[in-house]
Amino acid sequence: MQLTLTLPDDLVVQLRSNETRFPRILALGLQEMDAEGAAGYKGLADILEFLADLPSPELILALRPCPRLREEIDRLLERSRETGLTD
Repeated sequence: MQLTLTLPDDLVVQLRSNETRFPRILALGLQEMDAEGAAGYKGLADILEFLADLPSPELILALRPCPRLREEIDRLLERSRETGLTD
């Protein structure tokens, strides 16, 4: 399939430097867009991308949540202690 796109110059520069990875970039972008509205799955694409690269056991053990996810975890833990959580 051939596709013609009109893109901003700065994006074209980025894509040219990643030309061989363009199908993967496009697929991941579409997955991220599909996951945006899924409640409870924010950031899932980042984790899946990390795991898809088949990281070493050391890298997996070093994996930590991003600050945004850490804040959400802390908020839910606090709420769980105070009032409990609903489904």
